[in-house]
Amino acid sequence: MKRAWLIAAAPAVVLAWPGLASADSTLFYSGNPNGVNALANENNDLLGNGAAVYDNFIVSGGTWTVSGLFTLNEQTSDFGFSGVAFYSIRSGVSSGIGGTIVAQGITAATQTLDGFNNFGYTGYRTLVGGLNVTLVPGQYWLTVVPFGAGLGAGRSFQDLTSFAGCVDCGAHTGNDSFFDSTFYNASFAPASSYVGGTADFSMGVIGSSTSGQTPEPASLLLLGSGLLAVAATIRKRMKPLKVSVS
Repeated sequence: MKRAWLIAAAPAVVLAWPGLASADSTLFYSGNPNGVNALANENNDLLGNGAAVYDNFIVSGGTWTVSGLFTLNEQTSDFGFSGVAFYSIRSGVSSGIGGTIVAQGITAATQTLDGFNNFGYTGYRTLVGGLNVTLVPGQYWLTVVPFGAGLGAGRSFQDLTSFAGCVDCGAHTGNDSFFDSTFYNASFAPASSYVGGTADFSMGVIGSSTSGQTPEPASLLLLGSGLLAVAATIRKRMKPLKVSVS
């Protein structure tokens, strides 16, 4: 009988308890490329230490655990992806100011065809995985820069977004993107200065999130009282099994 009571009460706990983490998924995706413009986002022989496009995303209402970052780039046939990429997550970025580095590094990356081939180039999704970065609510900027391979490696360009197919991209608007490149004498310069018009780019964040709701002591008391009431009701309704002996 006691075992049956525990099984009946368990669903109430699962449904009532906030803040449970979800499985890894796309937490943010700014949308598919618009096929109109792109901006240098690369590390190769030509640019030396490269060029990076940063754009914003918002964490609201909970905590994110980031396991991966990706960008959509158009690449020339001779880019020769080396299998590594530079990634960075920052906060407090503004014109001419790189803000605070939350997580950053050069690490293994993968590339897959994304099906968006523009400007005579081939579209790739460059993904950095295996991360474990915790983000509290706030605004952040990200970049993922693929590295070309070999002497004479070609070019890579970050796609602007059309917002089609976006995930949680409502805050990803308003020219909050920046371009950082020693080669182009740009230090977190507004990206709109280089592409004209608005400048929102195709990129995304993968990970898990929690609701961020922690029960107050009074709420915990009410929750406990409610569960006890449910349990009492269930116990009253459950009659003991009678066994007849003939």
